[in-house]
Amino acid sequence: MIWMFILLFSLIFKLNILSIILNFEMIMIFIFISMYNMKSKILMLMLIFLIISEGVVGLVFCMKWAFIYCNLKISSNNLSKL
Repeated sequence: MIWMFILLFSLIFKLNILSIILNFEMIMIFIFISMYNMKSKILMLMLIFLIISEGVVGLVFCMKWAFIYCNLKISSNNLSKL
C-alpha cells in the first residue's frame, strides 16, 4: 500500500492532464490488485468499469488534442502557400 501513497503524493507535482490521467490509472490498477486479493467481486467489477472508462476518457482527450494540432498544422501550411 506504500505505492498507493507514493502515487497519490506524486499527483501534487503533475502539471500535464495526461500524466494525471495515467497516474490515476496506475492507482486504480493497484486498488484492483488489492481487491483481487480480498476477493471482493462487486467492487472489482466496479473498478474494472472505472479503469475502462478512464482509459476511454484519456484516449478521447489525446484524440482531441491531436485533431487540434493537425488542424493547426494544416492551416499553417495553407497560410504559408499564400
